[in-house]
Amino acid sequence: MPKPVSASGIREVLDYFGKCPSCGYPARASTHTVYYSDGSTTAMVTGMCESPCGWTGPVELTTMTDRRRFEQPD
Repeated sequence: MPKPVSASGIREVLDYFGKCPSCGYPARASTHTVYYSDGSTTAMVTGMCESPCGWTGPVELTTMTDRRRFEQPD
């Protein structure tokens, strides 16, 4: 049985440093976080090509800075 979702949110990864695996152009990324009513969460990082090739898909979080230093609890 699926867990009830209490909230979800999308946040752009401003310091993402990745390239499109299809054409090699720079890509941007967003983190989609789902919060469940039992207190658990899931997060997925999705990349999108900045060129018109149209690629989008899951990516590893590759950033230009150490994100742990700058993350603040929600």
